[in-house]
Amino acid sequence: MQGSTSLPQVSTSLGELGVTKSATTDASPGKVWSAIGDFAGIAKWHPAIQSATIEERDGQTLRLLVLNDGATVLEALVDWDDAGRSYTYRILDGAMPVDGYISTLSVTADGDGSRIEWTSTFDAKGVSRDEATGVISAVYESGLAGIVDAVSA
Repeated sequence: MQGSTSLPQVSTSLGELGVTKSATTDASPGKVWSAIGDFAGIAKWHPAIQSATIEERDGQTLRLLVLNDGATVLEALVDWDDAGRSYTYRILDGAMPVDGYISTLSVTADGDGSRIEWTSTFDAKGVSRDEATGVISAVYESGLAGIVDAVSA
């Protein structure tokens, strides 16, 4: 096929490491989902992401992130549950020190507000296990803070 490129091969096994972070907000689950439920909308609420573009390739929905430092991350949507207010994606390639990364971002009701959870499994790539876990934890913490700010405005 002219002009097409194949996607990097990614392990389908779960990684040895994992990170789960969560935040709560007084905003309703519907309001939170409207902020985070757009797979291309991550740059609107994550402070480390300059832009996100969506592309359909080889039957997959891909998201190319450009980080504030110019580095890129290519992700593939694995599962989308609009009614359940969650989506799962995996990193295919890019500037993150992880391999076999698969993650789910979800929102659920929590009293009169919402609980947002971001969880993942992965293996460290080119760094120690602690460093890889630290990087993903920092990504989640800043992203969750960005979501809470976005829905509180």
